[in-house]
Amino acid sequence: MAEIEQFLLKDFFYTPEAGQADYNLSRSFAEPMAVGELLALEPDAREKLNAMALGYPGVDGSAALRAAIAARYEGFSANDVIATTGLDDALAALSLSLIAPGDRVIVQTPAYQTYLTVPQWRGAEVVEWQAREENGWLPDLDELEALLKQPASWLMINFPNNPTGVMPDETYFEQLLEIVRACGTLLISDEIYAGLPASEASFVPLCCRYGRAVSLHSVSKTLGVPGLRIGWIVCRDEETRRRIKDLRFHFNSFIGAPSE
Repeated sequence: MAEIEQFLLKDFFYTPEAGQADYNLSRSFAEPMAVGELLALEPDAREKLNAMALGYPGVDGSAALRAAIAARYEGFSANDVIATTGLDDALAALSLSLIAPGDRVIVQTPAYQTYLTVPQWRGAEVVEWQAREENGWLPDLDELEALLKQPASWLMINFPNNPTGVMPDETYFEQLLEIVRACGTLLISDEIYAGLPASEASFVPLCCRYGRAVSLHSVSKTLGVPGLRIGWIVCRDEETRRRIKDLRFHFNSFIGAPSE
């Protein structure tokens, strides 16, 4: 069995040297809230938490949680949502359920390392769609069109982008979606930074605009509560959701009830 590549960024974060830093500017999320601050946002939240039974919660997130997430996406219902234990859980579920050895996947780079290493570990050919500094870190759409002339199992993108911070305008997204629609490729859109001040306020999640798009998000980066470990997958395509759910039943398909 192939050995997965070392995760260099996280390995560094957990070294004694990194832990001793006076100021950690590397975490890429808003200033974290304390539990008391969070509970103060909702009337009776503390009483509800105290009364909560700690049995198994709903599979793939409770109906209430999935409905609240779906409300962020026009035309979606709770059935279109899979809640996950943070976004790393979602990324793993996508790779394990949707990628087979020999598949070809295209990944926008530079990128969060997991986008590249987990598909590689699954035996996929990973092709980088490389953004360049001289182009303002926007990856070239003509290059994407050329890459998609050869069949690909999926295209993985991330806007606003980590690590460059680039956020395309509406014209760019329209052209990107036109290219992807023409070949019917599954589009995985990591939108975890959507909603930060630097991003476009008018951004429409790509799952709302293309039937084979999967939008990913979480509470970690924009809301400053990464410790809750709540992420989600939103997708109209029923077959894609079925494959993800079937895979998660073999691992963990529950979200911690207090976090919900």
